[in-house]
Order: sequence, then C-alpha cells, then structure tokens
Amino acid sequence: MLNPIFSEEEFSYIVRSARARNIKVMVHTWGGPTVDWSIDAGVESIEHGMYLTEDQANRLAQSRTAFVPTASIYRIAADPSGVLSLDREICDRAARAAEAHPKAVSYAKRAGVRIAFGTDFATPSLHGRNLEELDTLIDCGLTRKEAWQAATEFAAEILGYGDRLGRIKENYTADTILFNADPYKSQNAKALRESIVSVIQGEFE
Repeated sequence: MLNPIFSEEEFSYIVRSARARNIKVMVHTWGGPTVDWSIDAGVESIEHGMYLTEDQANRLAQSRTAFVPTASIYRIAADPSGVLSLDREICDRAARAAEAHPKAVSYAKRAGVRIAFGTDFATPSLHGRNLEELDTLIDCGLTRKEAWQAATEFAAEILGYGDRLGRIKENYTADTILFNADPYKSQNAKALRESIVSVIQGEFE
C-alpha cells in the first residue's frame, strides 16, 4: 500500500523534467518514502498522505510543501452501499485510510504545513458534493476558519494564483457566493449548500 510504483531515480527524473518545463508537480501518495522523495525533489504538494508521519509533517513545513488531504472521498468510498458501490476489498482499504487521515492532518496542522482543500471527486455521481470536504477537514481537526482558508487562500497559492485569487481584496478575481446565513456558523455542508442564494462568476484569465 505504501510501496512506490517508481524507483527513487525514476521519480526524481520525472520531477526534474517537469520543473525544467515550469510545470508544477503534485504527488499522489498515501505515505511512506515517496513523501520524503517529494520533499527532496521540491514538489508543490502532497495529495492524500493519510499515513504521513510526524517527522514528515515537520519536513513538509520546513520545505513549504503543501498538503492536500482529499479526505472526504475515502469516507464515501468506504461505504459499500454508497454512490460509488465499490468492491468490499476497496471499501475496507478506504475505511482504513479514512481512519488514518485525522492523525495525518493533526501532524500537519501542528507543524504549520499549508493544508489545502481538494476532493478527488472524479465521477458524475459526486458532482455538487464538494463542500463535504469542509466538514471532513473540520472533523480531522481544522477550525472552520482554517478549512475555509484551505479552500481559498492556500489552494490559490499552491496553484500559482495567490496574487490574483483566493482572497477578498482589491484587484483579485473571485466567484462570489451569496448566503442567507453566516457560513462560518453553518451546521454542516448540507445546511451551507441549502443557504446559497446566488453565485456570481468572476472573469479570470
């Protein structure tokens, strides 16, 4: 489960080649040595990382490598009767991953790692459920403010748009969402979604 697909030499070559072409690199890994390889190679972010260790979290913070847990997808995948309807073996692995995520997030938070919002919702059946990641990040130990920051400011920074997106600020572009309730006080993602009044799309190039 934590065994790398590539050798360290292959991994390093791929990252070097991408960076030579000014391409940002995100690494999908559950944990293990590829987290250390990623830090050494200077990638932008680690995705998933539910088996992140405390030492690795400290290294992520020192290197400014971001952590994108994409935690809610594992809760969804763990349900054999859910919308994904996965095989029992995969559901069991997802359940173990979901159980491990809070510890990884707590290590990252304590170390001062930039934590960003990601869902890995790659199927039409999950369309519109993105806000569930807010609930999951909060369950994993982030404050509501930190969860929103993960979805806005830090997400924009990681993608290289921190000077144009992710904040309410002059000369910044945003898709504005109007609520009829305070989103910081919303009970959960379902209540937050139901309180949306309007969405105003900004123009971004």
